[in-house]
Amino acid sequence: MLREMKIVTVILRTPKSSRNKFGTSSKGDLLSDESSRLGRVKAPFRGLGVCFLLLLTFSSCTSNRIYEHYASVENYNWDIKDTKQFTAVINPEADKRYNFSINLRHTEAFPYSNIWLRLITKTPSGKISVNRIPLVLASQSGQWLGVGIGDIFDTRFPVISNITLPEKGIYTFAIQHDMRTDIIPGIMDVGLRIEEAK
Repeated sequence: MLREMKIVTVILRTPKSSRNKFGTSSKGDLLSDESSRLGRVKAPFRGLGVCFLLLLTFSSCTSNRIYEHYASVENYNWDIKDTKQFTAVINPEADKRYNFSINLRHTEAFPYSNIWLRLITKTPSGKISVNRIPLVLASQSGQWLGVGIGDIFDTRFPVISNITLPEKGIYTFAIQHDMRTDIIPGIMDVGLRIEEAK
């Protein structure tokens, strides 16, 4: 049975007057997901950046990968109603465990330091599990944590680790953002990766 992962984060708020231009306070306190706007640096060659990041993706080691797919976001504005669907035929082996990762490709127009997502998993027999997951995209100093070139950044987030998959067949996964704002700018692609745990 898939285990539901529950994540609880403690977020400290600081007065706006004490925050610097990157959205962090002078004391370095953590801020809420939608209270911290990051400083933006103009960066050209977006097309070149996409090609470079795709090259990195395809050239990475894939020997233990059993599924990886991206879904694009229209106009780089992710609507809360726009649920990204992924379907994978998985025939798990009884003695193996698996890791799940969510991949996000975003531009520097993304206005927050982190994002909340909801991952909904449906097994071949119809069992459904829901995980609400916070993903951190930038440091407190306003630096993006993903691999990037120009103003495009690619980040992989391990979200479920070392689990068994008890059923063989078609698994369906849905990913939607779970922010207080309905439309989130700056998100280019949303991806899901499943691999055998080493």
